[in-house]
Amino acid sequence: MSKTILIQYNCGHSNGKASRALFDSFEAPIVIALQEPAYNPLSRSTYCPAKYQLAYDAKPETRVCFMIRRDVGESRWSRKQFGPNVATLTLRLAEEIISIINVYYITQDKEGHGSRRGRRLPKLSSRQEGRCSSSETSIRTTRIGEE
Repeated sequence: MSKTILIQYNCGHSNGKASRALFDSFEAPIVIALQEPAYNPLSRSTYCPAKYQLAYDAKPETRVCFMIRRDVGESRWSRKQFGPNVATLTLRLAEEIISIINVYYITQDKEGHGSRRGRRLPKLSSRQEGRCSSSETSIRTTRIGEE
């Protein structure tokens, strides 16, 4: 299995166009965590390279998704969606369990418009945090997103 576990990337809604060559070139990462995937209304999904399995709540408003390398096997990972901007992926590797929290966040200006300034990761609720850990197993949690 590859030593490169995770690549995080904000597509800016272009993973099916401008970023496609980049995604197709990936060999090593086990997981690609995306923010702002491009929703295609014709396919009702987003672009995913053939070497990867898409874990995505396929809706136009969804802002986070994961791509998991196919050789990992579906029985070794699970995804939970917490609305359009937060999702977790739990990955069971031979040596450890990793939980990745993928967060997309845009602050609001005074007029209620989204702004890319002043980004910071929102605090997760205890419900979200609790679903990313277990008393039975040691889970390494990685939280990604834009700050």
